[in-house]
Amino acid sequence: MGDRRLRSLIFASLAAALALAATVAVARLTGIDQQLSELFFNQASGRWLIDHDTSGLRLWFYDGPKALIIFFGVFLLCVMLRPSLVPATWMTRGEAAFVFLCLAIVPLVIGVIRNNSNVQCPFTLQQFGGAQSNELAHVSLTGFIEARRPGGCWPSGHASGGFALLCLVFLERRRSTRRLLGLLGVVAGTAMGAYQVARGAHFASHVLVTGLISVLVCGGIAAVFQCITSQKLRFASIDNCAPRMSGSPSSGKARSM
Repeated sequence: MGDRRLRSLIFASLAAALALAATVAVARLTGIDQQLSELFFNQASGRWLIDHDTSGLRLWFYDGPKALIIFFGVFLLCVMLRPSLVPATWMTRGEAAFVFLCLAIVPLVIGVIRNNSNVQCPFTLQQFGGAQSNELAHVSLTGFIEARRPGGCWPSGHASGGFALLCLVFLERRRSTRRLLGLLGVVAGTAMGAYQVARGAHFASHVLVTGLISVLVCGGIAAVFQCITSQKLRFASIDNCAPRMSGSPSSGKARSM
């Protein structure tokens, strides 16, 4: 059962990696990102569909979701410290630790990539009222090898919190339950990312890349947890099957019988 689950995790990671490569290639070779962003930008007024500073949507798609994810992380930490807070059938200490690590590591990985990539935001390009002239600057990905200050807009950091919830798919639950949990992660990440696209902070491909990297990171963490669990079960099985020492209480009872 463990080996089969590990193979499934590897397959999911490979699929996400291939989709990630395809997404970057399409964004780099086509203008689909710009075309989608043009739907949210008014050339006449020079304004985006959503004004981050004045829109009431900020609470629902920016500040609110971040606060909820932080509260969820605190709750998971409490379950790790005191598992009796919730029924074991709902969530174990190990599952809480897994989800907590995913919620922490996914945004961290996305943040490190974002801060070192020479990728521009839509509102920095001349096409959308900015100063950058290169229309493909948002997918140049040269910041890792250049000394100059990177653009730092790839992938979407805000959406990473929502997509980190995709880790719930890797919990051992019924298939129908895992589908609902996966839908929660997709909806949360997509909604948070779409808000950023509508205000010019990211291109659509940035959000998709964030989701795919999140799957890779969560799958990797799940594989590590699976290996640790399998190893513990293997050692427990060896210990139970090991012969008793002659001086042990059980051997003395056996001889007396």
